[in-house]
Amino acid sequence: MESLVATFKSLTQCSDRTARDYLNRHQWDVNQALNDYYDSVHEQNLPYSPELSELFMNYAVTTSRGSVMDTDGLIKYIGDLGYEIENLATICLAQLLHCQRLTDGITEGQFSYNWQQNGCITLQQMRKFMKKLDHKLHTDQDYMAQIYNYTFELALDPGARTLETDTAIQYWTLFFATGQYPVTVMQQMFQLWVSFVQQEQSISRDTWRMLFPFFKCFSNLQLVKDNYNEADAWPYIIDEFHEYLTDKGEI
Repeated sequence: MESLVATFKSLTQCSDRTARDYLNRHQWDVNQALNDYYDSVHEQNLPYSPELSELFMNYAVTTSRGSVMDTDGLIKYIGDLGYEIENLATICLAQLLHCQRLTDGITEGQFSYNWQQNGCITLQQMRKFMKKLDHKLHTDQDYMAQIYNYTFELALDPGARTLETDTAIQYWTLFFATGQYPVTVMQQMFQLWVSFVQQEQSISRDTWRMLFPFFKCFSNLQLVKDNYNEADAWPYIIDEFHEYLTDKGEI
């Protein structure tokens, strides 16, 4: 339960007491609690723009939780914004809308509150905003790190503490192997990392988070050979990767 409180607080910036109140009210269902919170906030301020509600309903289905943008709706919405679901801009959008997991669906409260907070009520305005976020992801190393770290939480299965290795590799490929983003890795070294890590059943949060600064410092094998120090504070799996490279004669 404490992790749910922490998640709710991180998404809303509310107090501990407020988070517990909303979660208790909705039997600790984070998404229902968030939807209620966003609606309550707006009742105290301006109502949602009718354009936002109408736009949301183009992608929503009716469930026991109310209207929700499910996976099919999200794919269509991402397409209308000018992207494919596999594009990392999807992660930027998920963070903007304060999603806990993409598979949970997006509520009208999440959609309307967060877009209105950012001054967007039409699809055209949202496209322009997403282009700015996409450009920032391609040029701003700190923002890339922020989206990268958020991806681990977003991609976790419900109740899981570690990420499936195949899923992690898919996201690592998007982040590091395309050469499009501020932190990139030489193809040979990236493929060696993939070959090495496939022996792992799952990827911990610590491994996920520390791989970013590792690749930031060591983008190719020569840098690893010249500068890697096992006495530095890298996770054990990174030290094992260094040994793997040494044993294979790569460094």
